[in-house]
Amino acid sequence: MNLPELPGRLNRLQQSLRFKIAATIVLVALAITLFSAWFLYMHAPAASERAERETAAWVERGDAAAQAGERVAPRIDATALQEVLGSREATLSVALGVALVTGLACLVVWLGAGLTYMGLIAAGGAIAAPLLHFESTRSFGQLLAGVIILTASFTVLMQALRTALSGGTPIIAIARNVVNEAVRMKISLIFIVLLILLLAALPGLLDEAQPLRNRVRSFMQYGVSGAFWTLALMTLFFSAATIAFEQRDRIIWQTMSKPVRHAEYILGKWVGVMAINAVLLSVSASGVFLFTEYMRNQPAIGEERPFVNADGSANPTRDRLLLHSEVLVARVGVEPEPPEIRREDVEQSVERAIREGLERDAELADSPRQLDQLRRRIEQEQMEIWHRQARSVEPGQARRYVFTGLEQAKQRGSPLTLRYKVDAGSNDPTVIYRITFIISGVELVQETALGVVHTIPIRPGAISDDGVVVIDVINADIHTRQVNQFTITFPPGDLELLYARSGYEANFFRVMFVLWVKLGFVAAIAIAGATFLSFPVACLLAILALFAGETAGFLREALIEFPLLDNAGNIDLVSIPMNLIARPVAWLFSTYNELRPMQELVDGRLVSWSAMLKSIMVMLLWIFLSLLTGWAIFRKRELATYSGH
Repeated sequence: MNLPELPGRLNRLQQSLRFKIAATIVLVALAITLFSAWFLYMHAPAASERAERETAAWVERGDAAAQAGERVAPRIDATALQEVLGSREATLSVALGVALVTGLACLVVWLGAGLTYMGLIAAGGAIAAPLLHFESTRSFGQLLAGVIILTASFTVLMQALRTALSGGTPIIAIARNVVNEAVRMKISLIFIVLLILLLAALPGLLDEAQPLRNRVRSFMQYGVSGAFWTLALMTLFFSAATIAFEQRDRIIWQTMSKPVRHAEYILGKWVGVMAINAVLLSVSASGVFLFTEYMRNQPAIGEERPFVNADGSANPTRDRLLLHSEVLVARVGVEPEPPEIRREDVEQSVERAIREGLERDAELADSPRQLDQLRRRIEQEQMEIWHRQARSVEPGQARRYVFTGLEQAKQRGSPLTLRYKVDAGSNDPTVIYRITFIISGVELVQETALGVVHTIPIRPGAISDDGVVVIDVINADIHTRQVNQFTITFPPGDLELLYARSGYEANFFRVMFVLWVKLGFVAAIAIAGATFLSFPVACLLAILALFAGETAGFLREALIEFPLLDNAGNIDLVSIPMNLIARPVAWLFSTYNELRPMQELVDGRLVSWSAMLKSIMVMLLWIFLSLLTGWAIFRKRELATYSGH
């Protein structure tokens, strides 16, 4: 066999059905063998006995601490401890990782490129391996290895996407053209390269001196948020360009004369953009997830090697415990019961404010509609004021907060975490308040920095049989009689009890789906705008929509500083136009802003389908209305008039 003929023979071999079947069997068998070997090692009798000894040792120390009077923070019961110690097995995570790698390898094989990718990866490994061996070039070797893996994954999924979009319907044909256009157009190609470099470089930017929990949290935060914002910008620029440039260059004349309906054209463009986002988001999610699992099994602060303490003790280190109880977890938050507010008190306050407003501006009486809107907003502000008072504690005073609905945490024996943030005065960062918490009868004085989130671990035994935890907050140190200077206030959502519901794995992939839906909204706005606007203006429209959606929560909070009622209870005429403009914007994008999955993931909070279903349905409705608007405008346009110069 001649050497020049070898590539052709290998290509025919990798595309043969027999090779594909044999390679798939080998890959699946290898994956099963590796997972089984790991599973048997982790569940060997010696490993099980070691885990039981470690659990018993820490429970014994926890009981001793409880007898010594440490009743709130130190003790974690056996059920919760076993969950933390058992996390070293990470069966679901390892199974998902093996399935992802095996599935991607099988996809390469059935695309007829198994030997090709094997050679490319071997060549890349031969280059990266020497760089990884030396300390001075290790960071560059890691970057190169990451770029090779991510690029290979992207090209495989793009080839699979082209194969999936090989149908003959107009929508599929247009979507396939969009996919092909994405790798040719400079706008999208720049963002694709930027995304790959960002994900590949991020692990090398982590400080190994930092606690493991901080490194994992930072990687997840910057990896997921960086991928989303890169894809969001690519989506709005590329979505606008794929329609605006076709009109400018008169390519749309050929497309619409096939014939292709206007609705099929708009929908095909959106499907193509979303298919590209699905590929890029899948690559990003897989990279972030697999490296997170790698970091999970690295030594934490105080460990000689993963899960083995440097001092030889059986207790998990604080770094390891917090990693698995606050970061790699899906927690549920419970806020205190709201205050009881009588309806008649609200109506009296509103009527008093309306009378005072009419005395200052009699013209309000001539506009019943404006007066009715003013009445509703004053009522809303009055309710916010009373809720704020319920979250405030004056100097030297106390307030009781009752948390209910903790039956499941009681049954599971899950430890609780009290999460709180305190505002007082101007939130001077140099001032430390001493605040007393009485948790189910146990007194605990906390030194609290203002405007910063703090946590207090609480044992499951603090939960009553009916799932209730009572916490009294005193704005003073009851031991030294030191009273703080200003009234302390807990901002909305910043006083709650958290407990673990499940691991973070399913939570992570739910977050990726929500981000994909949000990208669909950005694409729909850009496509609808490009049907009747030039490329720069359509991009500006999409950027404004994206910015308004992401900042709607901040705008809603900022409006608190501009109430319709001043401190004397009179209507502030200056704030009326601000509220008339800003409140509709905050309300319009409130649903989009409520979907904040990245922050929920980093904070270790459960992102459940039930909680997101309403917001996702509203987002899908917005996508439909945006595309419908684009179609209605597009079908009325004379393309021959608007194309060209």
